[in-house]
Amino acid sequence: MKNADKPAFPFDKCDCELCHNIIIELGLTKREEFARSAMQGILANPEMLNDSVVETDTKFKMLDELRKKSYQVADAMLEEPDNA
Repeated sequence: MKNADKPAFPFDKCDCELCHNIIIELGLTKREEFARSAMQGILANPEMLNDSVVETDTKFKMLDELRKKSYQVADAMLEEPDNA
């Protein structure tokens, strides 16, 4: 499993009797968590988006640009080798 696909907040295993000590991986992947955080930062500082997209294009295109930039940041964060 690639580092980007690993859970951002993993559980080792559940100790309750109901789960029978199975390994649980819930929630966002590391890539999704980094993209979520980047999106929050970009929304707090909208100048990070391309001004022409914000001013002249539709909201859908603006949201698409926001999504792309957020995942670009996430991918850059995950470029570090898995063993570093």
